Amino acid sequence: MLPRRFCALTSLRSISSVAGMWRLRRAPRLRVIVSLSVVLLVPLFLATWLIPPHNGRITYTRFELFVVLLLIATLTTFFVAGVREGARLLVGALRPARRLDAAGRGRAWANVAAAGCIGLAGIYARFVEPRWIEVVHHEIAVDGVKNRVRLAVFSDLHSDARFDLDRDVVDPINAADPDLVLFLGDALNDASRAEAFRAALGEMQAKVAKLAIRGNWDVWYWSGIDLFRGTGFRELVADTVRLEVNGTPMTIVGHGWEDAWVPNAVVPRAMPDGVTLMLYHGHDYAEVAAKRGVELYLCGDTHGGQVALPFLGPLFAIGRFGLRYARGHYRVGPMEMYVTRGIGVEAGFPFRFAARPEISIIDLVPPAKP
Repeated sequence: MLPRRFCALTSLRSISSVAGMWRLRRAPRLRVIVSLSVVLLVPLFLATWLIPPHNGRITYTRFELFVVLLLIATLTTFFVAGVREGARLLVGALRPARRLDAAGRGRAWANVAAAGCIGLAGIYARFVEPRWIEVVHHEIAVDGVKNRVRLAVFSDLHSDARFDLDRDVVDPINAADPDLVLFLGDALNDASRAEAFRAALGEMQAKVAKLAIRGNWDVWYWSGIDLFRGTGFRELVADTVRLEVNGTPMTIVGHGWEDAWVPNAVVPRAMPDGVTLMLYHGHDYAEVAAKRGVELYLCGDTHGGQVALPFLGPLFAIGRFGLRYARGHYRVGPMEMYVTRGIGVEAGFPFRFAARPEISIIDLVPPAKP
């Protein structure tokens, strides 16, 4: 029979209280560590092994899945421990006979502080960061550009009454005085927001053109709504637009969302002379576009991972390539690529952490002379 204190370690009470573990004074420290591994880590390893890696719309490796599950388990454990220890402190304050000793109160307050930090992080992720738009400036050298061309790029607005960010996007874009304004899809979370969305887009100003494509939400849920009517935006369904911007001939290839993998339909086999930009909602076709002569590929869709760890980056990113192209500027073969973090959040997961909403101001410039 296992020692009584060892059995107690596997109880819910011991798992939920980090402080409770260290009261097993007679149990060897190694036994505590091994027991914790069995109770907490083995189920995570089993879950990771049972859920296979996946490639496609949602892409992840077993390691990425394990890290996400471990983070969820760790945060849940510390939060439950903090709530439990907070309850014990409250009982001790009301009933002096059950008050913890000084060491016990110290451990309890440590658990309460940890739970408080987790709770504050959750509040920040729900109510602060989703509204905190960042204007990000990038300069990208592209062969064929004769003079500076400024792009204002935004994506994944997911217009939603809870955040009401539509109008907040207008002034930063107009202040940048862009040559082109480019919307990369996912307009609404609710059909009732169509008018607010169109009103905001109608106020945006571009010196040359305003262009837009549809994302997966626009195709799945809002195909019957004319999202861009009266806004001055031209919707590119499967179109090629030729423009001259500041003396630079430019070809812009835009394609609406496709559920199926159809590279020959989305990416033209041959690109015309001049600078070619491709607009698509996701990063799925980036490597195909790089092989077919696109100079700059612009997309959104990932929301920058939406939840990331400071200094480490996102834990997960949607799309065919997952975290490989989660957010920001990439070089894919000879092609430049930019993945914007987007503005909004999907209706069912209204959180952002270390992945602020982004308006991308991208200046295309001639390459430096050798």
